[in-house]
Amino acid sequence: MIKFITKMLLSALIIALGVVSVNAQELIQQEGSKIFSVNIVPCPQAEEVLLSSDFPEFGGLPPVNLKGEKATSEFANDIAILADPFPYSQVPITQNVVALTAKASNVGSNTQTNIVFSAAINGTNLGSSAPIASLAPGATSATMTVTPTLLVPLGANTLTYTVTQNETDDDPSNNTATRTFTGTGNTFATDNGTMASFYSGSATYGTIYTFTQQSTLFQTAVYFYVGGAAATYTINIFEMTGATTTAPTPIFTSDPITRPTATA
Repeated sequence: MIKFITKMLLSALIIALGVVSVNAQELIQQEGSKIFSVNIVPCPQAEEVLLSSDFPEFGGLPPVNLKGEKATSEFANDIAILADPFPYSQVPITQNVVALTAKASNVGSNTQTNIVFSAAINGTNLGSSAPIASLAPGATSATMTVTPTLLVPLGANTLTYTVTQNETDDDPSNNTATRTFTGTGNTFATDNGTMASFYSGSATYGTIYTFTQQSTLFQTAVYFYVGGAAATYTINIFEMTGATTTAPTPIFTSDPITRPTATA
């Protein structure tokens, strides 16, 4: 497997996190103090629960951490999958499906054992990860990987990510996630026809493409937002030497290209 980086445009990923809410119910009152119970709305993403109250006896105190405990599911056995994004919107059918990654989160109250991540494309199995022996309540696993050997099918594709454990899951609805992409004749792309973010000024940006099969690269394309004055840029292709590092010398450098001046 060879990774190349085409330095041109870097896209941004925005991650939305869940929200935790708590409800307090008064039970009894003794000597000016109130005793109440707290009902935590399940939210696997929560790292802590904050507790506040409208009761006047609290004197407008700010929210306080509820014993530093994580919010967990009401289920005893409950594993949730945290699937990583699929890195491409389009992949040539001459390439294998690239490695797929995910984590498992134990959002139940019992320790879970023999946790396995598996993946499928359009219902066809792509393989499974090595098992994780056990995962404590509230814990998140290390990254699990499935490395497919199947060539990308032509057309619309749906990847299904699934996590399982030895125990019978009380809430299987959070055990799966899906990702979609398109198999093409010869196009490798990370965008979906729109740019998620943009940058200005003089800088270098790049996108990493993983080639699982020998290929000939004959064209690259760069899209720009409408700008003011004309700008000059070049495209360089480097072989990757690590997850985020490249060889010092590019294997290809384009001639300088001038972006036209924007017109009304």
